[in-house]
Amino acid sequence: MNQILDPYYHKNISCPMCETNYKTRKIRARFSNPYQIDSDFCPHYKKETNNPLFYMINVCPQCGYSFNDQFSDTFPEHAKSLIWEKICRSWQQLNLTEERSFKQAVDSYKLAIYCAEYKEEKPEVLAGLCLRLAWLYRGAGEEEQEKRFLQLSLKKYDEAYLKNSSFQGMTEMTVLYMIGELNRRLGNSKEAITNFSRVINHKKKHEDKKMVKMARDQWMVMREKKQTEEEVPEES
Repeated sequence: MNQILDPYYHKNISCPMCETNYKTRKIRARFSNPYQIDSDFCPHYKKETNNPLFYMINVCPQCGYSFNDQFSDTFPEHAKSLIWEKICRSWQQLNLTEERSFKQAVDSYKLAIYCAEYKEEKPEVLAGLCLRLAWLYRGAGEEEQEKRFLQLSLKKYDEAYLKNSSFQGMTEMTVLYMIGELNRRLGNSKEAITNFSRVINHKKKHEDKKMVKMARDQWMVMREKKQTEEEVPEES
């Protein structure tokens, strides 16, 4: 008889802050195929229990230091003492290494955002954390919180682009698309159109036709919405 494969596995982690070794739950890729992906790359899963977003953040049960794979290995001067003062000193040794509720998943991202800020991680790292937290809120139908973290993500993507950062594996065209798409979702039409146009007319547009198509599609969505709104007569 074939043994049923567990959708979960445990990854060995060594805390960069206190050097505690622990195991934390992750989701196997074969069990986390999204049935839908939104225009800002937010994945949707049929089973909330198979949502890998819940387990992307490693939270040390000993000191509370929280991070993901995008964090750098080094700590700037005074960063560890600041994290110790702000997070570790009052940590209650909560165990977030097993199954997480929605609230626990949210808390893990908020902890990681604080740690990234104190550690002075690159803006695109913070942008990614805020974006994924916005996705969690979207899945829960909490629109106000979703918009709050989309706005924070947009701010960090803008900062990354202005600093000409490394973008953590993302291309410049992808970052520009994300700036355009987050502006679109937040109702900033002018900024959205500007950045979609930067993608469509980018000097490397022939190297990433998929991103150009996505930018063009979203630009058309905005254009059609504007035409529809203009066709609606005003109340007399």
